[in-house]
Amino acid sequence: MDWKIIFDVIQSLAIVTASIVAILGINSWREETKWKGKYEMAFEVLSLFYEAQENIRIIREPASGGNEGKSRIRSEKESKVDSESLDLAYVARERYENHQDPFIKLRTLKPRFRALFGNGSQIPFDDLSKLMSNIFLAAHFLGTRYWKDRPHRIKTPEEFERDIEQMNKFEAIIWRNFKQPDEIEIQVDAIISEIEFFCLPILSKK
Repeated sequence: MDWKIIFDVIQSLAIVTASIVAILGINSWREETKWKGKYEMAFEVLSLFYEAQENIRIIREPASGGNEGKSRIRSEKESKVDSESLDLAYVARERYENHQDPFIKLRTLKPRFRALFGNGSQIPFDDLSKLMSNIFLAAHFLGTRYWKDRPHRIKTPEEFERDIEQMNKFEAIIWRNFKQPDEIEIQVDAIISEIEFFCLPILSKK
């Protein structure tokens, strides 16, 4: 029996075994690191969406203080009626600026989230941005047209009714409705469900 050959074989097997263990260890470390990254991202992003949901409720609160909207830069040609309408419409923007942190952070995290969770995971981010744009657009139209005293715009009863209907539609966007189903709240809840679809399965594995 050639002990040298046996020793060489045993040594070779030991090297192969060590290599396999090392490779498995590296793969396990990579998977753990990747999962940890997804977990931390999911936790942060979901928390920010929840915070944004609460801030949207604040932004859309119907009641406003007497000084809200006054930070708007005024034009020298504004009438008193124009200023009051524009200030009231600016309340949504002013409140947003005071509660904008989660929205800014989500815009920053969107590319990284998509890189980790794949195509389609950016949709909740896009839907949230679109919803906020609709709120600002509704406030703009209300302030620049529907809340101003411009009787020359109304030529017929039909036009008057159409303007009232459109004004009510925009007001339902910028202000929360506590009695009837609130369409904006429904949209926000849908966005939260979208982001939970990506985040909760990861967070539940902790």
